[in-house]
Amino acid sequence: MKLEFAGVKDQFIKPRSVFFLYGNYKSTFDLFCNFIAEKIRIIFGNCEVEMRFLSVAESLKIINGQCDLFASAKIDCLCLRNVEDSHWEKLSAVLHRENTIFVLECGDYAKSRRITDYCQKDEAIYAIASFKNDVTFYSLCRMFFPIATKEMHRMLVAAMGTRDESLSSFFTKVSLLLEDSMADEPNSNGDSFQIAADDHMHLPGILKQTFLQELSVIPLVRYLANTSIKKKFYRKHQINLQLNIQKKDVFKILLEAEIRQKLWGNVQKSHIYQALM
Repeated sequence: MKLEFAGVKDQFIKPRSVFFLYGNYKSTFDLFCNFIAEKIRIIFGNCEVEMRFLSVAESLKIINGQCDLFASAKIDCLCLRNVEDSHWEKLSAVLHRENTIFVLECGDYAKSRRITDYCQKDEAIYAIASFKNDVTFYSLCRMFFPIATKEMHRMLVAAMGTRDESLSSFFTKVSLLLEDSMADEPNSNGDSFQIAADDHMHLPGILKQTFLQELSVIPLVRYLANTSIKKKFYRKHQINLQLNIQKKDVFKILLEAEIRQKLWGNVQKSHIYQALM
């Protein structure tokens, strides 16, 4: 069935669900997959969610091989790009699988017309239009910020049309600004905010994983240090960060990591995460 991003309700996000993104705006795919994965964790009480980006061939190989990817203890979110008409016969046989949510993205328009038409008409598949236009921009804004005012949505759509950065980066910055602004000024309607790249504020869970993955070592160290300061002195709670940023020696760990990175450039982000567990 046809759907827009803002029409994705919590009751649609469950095992056996299938989402199909079609249109010429491919930038929404990663963002939407992360949105779905984080929503699963929230809806199902922080259950284990494994999100994998696969080709159609890779997914079929895993499924047909009965890999333990589909263990009953977790929910799998499989994100498949470039789904075309030639894939449909084999792929349709494994959709609506137990403990699995599929997010599909159509491939070349000329090679995916039949599958797009099928998904739009199938009541068991959520077909979401993704075109680079204001309709999609508004829908994305309403999906991420459902309680924001119409004026806020208008401002965000205008900004999206003029910026060349990734959607994950854009929505992360907006989320940082909005959440911190609402915490500091509960009665503010947010009409006067400006989107600034260097604001480091409180990050909602839906975008946090993508945001941290995109940071290089030194920006990550500084973000974690800033977050620790805010939590310690301003009592600002970080949602689902899963790192102990209140450790006694947290600033020593972060400072040493930044120095080593500047001197030798060999610091792995995984080492920082391990030190803060």
